[in-house]
Amino acid sequence: MKRIEAERQRLLTDISKLSILRKDIKDEYDEIAILKKNVDMFLNIKPEQEAPKKKPSILKKLTKYRERADRETEQTQHHKGHNNPEL
Repeated sequence: MKRIEAERQRLLTDISKLSILRKDIKDEYDEIAILKKNVDMFLNIKPEQEAPKKKPSILKKLTKYRERADRETEQTQHHKGHNNPEL
């Protein structure tokens, strides 16, 4: 039972140390976030400029490809009609 209590006390001490460390890290992170915001304002960087560009939707690409293929098919059929008036 003494070993279990000693382990419990050691774990509580570790928890306390980690809580202090977490608070210090959070405070530092908050300070860095404020500094970054100030630098961005100074450099006139807007939040939308920081966001990574999204990749185009595969559906949009397929739709554009299909539309282009349809136009090319129409143009090909149109040219065939002019070359051969019987069509």
